[in-house]
Amino acid sequence: MKIYTWGSYYIIWIFHVVFGLSMISMLIVIFVSPGKIPDSFSIDTIPETQKIKHPDDIIPKFYLLGRIGYCTNCKKDRPHRAHHCKRCKTCILRYDHHCHFLNNCIGLKNHKAFILFLFYLGMSSLICAFHIGTIIIQQYFEWKILFFMIIYAVISILSLGFGLIHGINVCLNYTGLEQKWKISELFDQGLGENFKQVFGDAYLLWPIPIDTSKVSGLLFPMKIKTIDEPKFIQIDKYLI
Repeated sequence: MKIYTWGSYYIIWIFHVVFGLSMISMLIVIFVSPGKIPDSFSIDTIPETQKIKHPDDIIPKFYLLGRIGYCTNCKKDRPHRAHHCKRCKTCILRYDHHCHFLNNCIGLKNHKAFILFLFYLGMSSLICAFHIGTIIIQQYFEWKILFFMIIYAVISILSLGFGLIHGINVCLNYTGLEQKWKISELFDQGLGENFKQVFGDAYLLWPIPIDTSKVSGLLFPMKIKTIDEPKFIQIDKYLI
C-alpha cells in the first residue's frame, strides 16, 4: 500500500526545517548564558545624574521591583529585574525562571531563543500530527500510528500553549517572576517597544534564534506610581 505522496515529501521537508530550528533554539537556550551582571556594575559607579533617591510617597511594591537591590549570595549590587538563581548560583539579568527541563535559567540573553524553541517544537509536532492524521484518514489506519499522532498533538498543544504564555508576557513586558506581583504596568512601554526589548529591532531576525536585543539589562524604563499621584510617572534612571 502506498502511504506517501509527493505532497507528503514537501511536508517532510518543511518539518525538518522547523524541527531543525527548534533544536538549534534548544541548544542556544542550554549553552548560551542567560545574562549575568557585569563585575563593574555598582551603585557607586553610577553617575548621580542617573540616580533617583527613594521617593517617600512611592507605592512600596513599585519601589521593591524597580529599585537597585543587593544580593547577599553574590555579595554585589544588582539592577532591577535581576534575581539570584539558587541552582545556577548567580544573579541573572531580567530573570524569568529556571527551566529544569533544559537545565538553565531563562533570562535576558536566551528568552527569545526559549520562546522560539517552544514555537518551533510545537509547530513541528503539529505538522507530524496533521500528516499522520491525513495518512490515517485517506490511506492507512493502525492503532500504533494513531498513538503517535496523539503524542505529537499533546506535545504541540503544551509547547504552543506555554510559548503563548511567554509571548504574552513579553508583549506586556513582565517576567514570570514579576507576574506574581501583579504589576504589569511597571516596565510596560507599549506593545512594540516591549517586544523589541527581547526580540530586537531587526524584524527579519525575529524568527532566528540568536540574541538581537540591544538592551543591556542594567536599566529599563519604568512607570512608577505614588500614593498621592493617580497617574504613572515615567522614569529612565536608576531607582536607589
